[in-house]
Amino acid sequence: QTSNKSINFTHIEYDSVSGSVYLGAVNWVYQLGANDLQVERAFRTGPIRDSPFCAPADCSGVAESNLVIPTNNVNKVLLVEPYARMLIVCGSVHQGACSRHRLEDISVHENLVPIPVVSNDENSSTVAFIGPARYSSVQLTPILYVAATNSRAGHYRDMVPAISGRYLESGSRLFNIIEHGFASARVD
Repeated sequence: QTSNKSINFTHIEYDSVSGSVYLGAVNWVYQLGANDLQVERAFRTGPIRDSPFCAPADCSGVAESNLVIPTNNVNKVLLVEPYARMLIVCGSVHQGACSRHRLEDISVHENLVPIPVVSNDENSSTVAFIGPARYSSVQLTPILYVAATNSRAGHYRDMVPAISGRYLESGSRLFNIIEHGFASARVD
């Protein structure tokens, strides 16, 4: 149970190590306990002042006439990153940018990475998963694979390819594009 009786849930994720369950919703991310599925933590992600004309970092310099209004943040991606033990959270605000939260306590998080990754509106689809790749070295490196509908809302949509592979390394390369698209795809 939550204090808000009208929450629209969009994603559910399970951490096989701790047994915790995470829920992505409009304007919220929840962490549920492993044994009783009671809400242990809640993290508010919106609404925030946003517009399709705002940069991923913020709306400074954008005229109020460009519809900078309180905007709901629809959760687009919620993934347990097992290697770094983080929860990846991406929403429709900030041009579809993402942040990482600690699995043990989602209220502890890194700064938002101001790079458009997912769809930036309520109705456009995004699908993502973490898988291996051999981009950086001979070793298998986990990366974030993302497929996102182009919403055509705003100036930053050209920065989000339909299909991409993105770095999961901490630091300046986090969520940057490794591969803009794939000539062929194979699912085993």
